[in-house]
Amino acid sequence: MIGVSVREGEEGIAREFFELFKTPWEFCRGNGIYDVVVDTTGGAGRTGAKATVVFSSDVTPWDEGGRCIPLKGGATVVSTGGGEKLPLFGKLLLFEGRKMPLLHTEEQGGVAGHVEPCRKTILLRIGYDLFREIGHLLTMGQEKKFSRFPTADLHILLLRNWILGSGVPVVEIPPKPPGCPFIVCLTHDVDFYSIRKHFLDHTFWGFLYRGTLSTFIEFLRKRCTFDKVAANWAAVLLLPFVYLGLVPDYWTQFQRYRSIEKDLHGTFFIVPFKNRAGQGFSSGGMRATRYDIGDVEREMSPLLSSGFEIGVHGIDAWCDPDRGRLERERISGVSGQEEAGIRMHWLRLDGNSFRCLEKAGYRYDTTVGYNDAAGFRAGTAQVYRPIGAEKLLELPLNIQDTALFYPDRMNLDEKEAMETVEDLVRTVERTGGVLTVNWHQRSLAPERLWEDFYLALLDRLRKSVPWFTTAIDAVRWFEKRRSVVFGPARREPESLNLELKVEGDGTVPELLLQVHLPETREEKNSFRLPAGGGRRIDIPISGNGSIALSLKSTDFAKEQSGKPWPSTSA
Repeated sequence: MIGVSVREGEEGIAREFFELFKTPWEFCRGNGIYDVVVDTTGGAGRTGAKATVVFSSDVTPWDEGGRCIPLKGGATVVSTGGGEKLPLFGKLLLFEGRKMPLLHTEEQGGVAGHVEPCRKTILLRIGYDLFREIGHLLTMGQEKKFSRFPTADLHILLLRNWILGSGVPVVEIPPKPPGCPFIVCLTHDVDFYSIRKHFLDHTFWGFLYRGTLSTFIEFLRKRCTFDKVAANWAAVLLLPFVYLGLVPDYWTQFQRYRSIEKDLHGTFFIVPFKNRAGQGFSSGGMRATRYDIGDVEREMSPLLSSGFEIGVHGIDAWCDPDRGRLERERISGVSGQEEAGIRMHWLRLDGNSFRCLEKAGYRYDTTVGYNDAAGFRAGTAQVYRPIGAEKLLELPLNIQDTALFYPDRMNLDEKEAMETVEDLVRTVERTGGVLTVNWHQRSLAPERLWEDFYLALLDRLRKSVPWFTTAIDAVRWFEKRRSVVFGPARREPESLNLELKVEGDGTVPELLLQVHLPETREEKNSFRLPAGGGRRIDIPISGNGSIALSLKSTDFAKEQSGKPWPSTSA
């Protein structure tokens, strides 16, 4: 059991952090007995725990006898002895003359965290403010130069390893279903449905330019094959026949996505009302669409019967709950799916948006991401509850086609884009969570012609054997994980007894309980991070139950209402 002591005002952020790090914990009670204490107050009163982890950028009573150097707030990168890099965004305290360092700043070369074996506890003194860092990530997000860092998930990884390094086992429910390294959500924003709806407007002229001159320039720069040049030029030449209805509309790609994704169960986000730029935009602005759900209603039934989800591509929901409710009702009236999720058009959000979306009745949002980068804007691949929301959950967006390829964004060629994707996949394989992809409805067609890359992306994802699912089911699974309540945990020298309760949707996969065991040591007072994570026991769980687990070996007993849980070991 972890006891947590926080500054006033940090309680909500601490609760959300321990939903991401799903492990037994509670706020410290006067008579509480804890294996580990995580403290951000700097107080030195509690020493009964085997390990005490003090996070503070201020000088504390724990720091007596050593020189400390405060650094002002600003983006700082620290690294661990194992080479892990962690961006920090708030104040930082450096420690001089410490013999057992944990963290180093890259620029100053100072010690930002260290171990101090005290008489009654192992002190891990960390020079940043954990919950303020998490609060920054879940509200402000991280700038795009840090987009590849799953920063919030790295905070969890480090804390877990520090606890294990102190000789204390860690029990958690990781953010991945049994047998799957992570979850994948394939999503599609439908900004354009038909090129026929665009004639002599900026979209029309943009199509002609990108389909002719721009694609030829890309060919000369060796960023485009001749086959794509030929396909785009042919599309431009045939465009009059598209308008006459003699050639199928290039941008109507629902059936093609059904064929490509088959049983992968993607999610389409459809605009509810046409010709609305939205509040905060000029009425004639480029944000208004020429189609809405009424124009694609015939396409919805085949998608729904194939297991796809229909969500809202919101216009004003980010700032007006009443209009947001109308947008939700407009889409639900056609899809028949009462529980609706939303992604805002142009990824529009502000500090009050989550309250507006929650008031408008949305089950989840999936807007938090970058228009001009790929990665982890909130620093996590997990579904999380935005600070200030009561029920709404956020499914972060990680990979967007236009961000990868547009000249005014990342401007990658296909090889560079696949390297970027590979880096993100490896990250989520390690941390768990969801990899959310947005491939726009028109992106398979001329003039973008990003189908070949999308097929290669799907092949790469399949190799990792993740759980492919709709956005709503990914959110339901995380709701199930968040529902877990850990009962009393009793730890003996060689055993652990744990109770837990699980609620949630029975149609989504079960959960996984992981027990991380510290590495064995010959020297009792030595401290080091487990090089390979130590021994680990994996136990798939369902429903309520109790576990009696030996800490000496991987032998354990399980009970669940008189029925044995299925289990695997690793």
